[in-house]
Amino acid sequence: MPSFDYTSRDYLSIRQDLLDRASAVLPEWSNRNSSDFGMVFVDLWAYMGDILHYYVDRAAAETYIGTANNKSSILALANLFDYRPAAQTASTGTVTIAATNPTHSDTIIIPANTGFIASATDNLPVVYFTTTASASMGPSATSVVIQVGEGIYEESESPVQTVTRNTYSNGTSGQRFNLRYTGVITSTVSVFAAEGPTISGSPSLVQYFYTSDLSSATSTDKVFTVEIASDGVAQIIFGNGINGKIPENTAEITVSYRRGQGAAGNIGVGRITAFNTGSSVEGAYIASSSSTSGGTDSESIDSMKANIPLMFRTQDRAVSLQDFKDLALRIPQVVKATCTVAGTNVTVYGVPYQADYLTTTAVSLTIPSYVKEEVIAYFAPRSLVGASVIAASSVTLTPVNVTVSVAVKSNYVSYYVSSAVSEVVDSFFDFDNVSFDQVLSLGSLYRAIQSVEGVDYANITVFSTSTGTVNTISPASGALLRRGTISISTSGGITGIIS
Repeated sequence: MPSFDYTSRDYLSIRQDLLDRASAVLPEWSNRNSSDFGMVFVDLWAYMGDILHYYVDRAAAETYIGTANNKSSILALANLFDYRPAAQTASTGTVTIAATNPTHSDTIIIPANTGFIASATDNLPVVYFTTTASASMGPSATSVVIQVGEGIYEESESPVQTVTRNTYSNGTSGQRFNLRYTGVITSTVSVFAAEGPTISGSPSLVQYFYTSDLSSATSTDKVFTVEIASDGVAQIIFGNGINGKIPENTAEITVSYRRGQGAAGNIGVGRITAFNTGSSVEGAYIASSSSTSGGTDSESIDSMKANIPLMFRTQDRAVSLQDFKDLALRIPQVVKATCTVAGTNVTVYGVPYQADYLTTTAVSLTIPSYVKEEVIAYFAPRSLVGASVIAASSVTLTPVNVTVSVAVKSNYVSYYVSSAVSEVVDSFFDFDNVSFDQVLSLGSLYRAIQSVEGVDYANITVFSTSTGTVNTISPASGALLRRGTISISTSGGITGIIS
């Protein structure tokens, strides 16, 4: 009697195994028509087996970093390795508020957490901003420049405890409270527990402070941490009485924070044009606004899958130069990074995302001060004693010049082929595609151009950082390649533009 093959795990092979066994057990059943009732059961069983094996395979794959696809699985693995995914950060900038009456005699107050709106335009979403501190214009002052951070301010929210579904501490260890909105900016979260001395019949509020690592806290430290679940829900987590104080039983918990849109908050000059609902300032209007930068999305699955093994290798300590390079990419605002060493000094080049990198003609890229501060703060507890970390102020940009003549096939429109070749060449210099220490070869450029539909052959006469043609181009240490002068000429094909 034929046995079942354990490698038969899909619908067709399971179905065939069932039919082979049926032929041995019930040789009189020879009707294999799809309308036969027995065949219906065979098909259903094979279908069920196929689905079960699929889920078995997926469950097994989700236990390994390299094959996991679900964010919840990656977050669980990150927790296993004590890896904290990079949280969403908010962009910052300035808004200039001007007095409606330049000769006003009173003081105009712009309160903290005043809201502003960057209206939607050119397929860009509406973005909200909030002042990070109060400001004022004295008598006869015509304007004031104030700092703003991306996000909508949510004040004194009562979060819900995940087990008891209330907003009060139950005195147990490791209490978790869910916040109402997603997109929470971790650095803006402030937490209060009503457990202080009684004033006017009610307990006063005691503030708890954010820490990225509860395990480093003592039993008396009033701290909390924030975890972002796979569905974007933010949880406030308190200590267990050994690492972090447990809020007193029945103490009401209140939370204030900003919620934002991450990288979408990086906007251009003049986008902020209006006060948010309920935030207008009497006697003042928005005169202008700067561009904003520093906004990043929460860490992606691909980034976590790449960084978790690196963190495990480095043990969150910077010893070798490669450790510094790997850990620099863990800084939320840093998208590309490299490091150089001279004696005991390690220079870290950390570059934030550049939206206009393809069109820049600059010879260097200035690194914002907030990125440099983040670099220094990040490496301070991770570097060896005696090592000095320096955050680079700029990155050299090395232009690559390309001149190429393209022969177009006779039945293709030369204009569209030229445009397609231009896009292919530009793709080499997209910010996402450039990297420190990269090697750009003439052969890769030829292969990319030849892959364009309609190209018969191509001749690259200039491929260099100056003039002439070389086989490979590499930037100097601490430099990036950028788009230089690109010249594309065509011959043959159908001339003109045909719609």
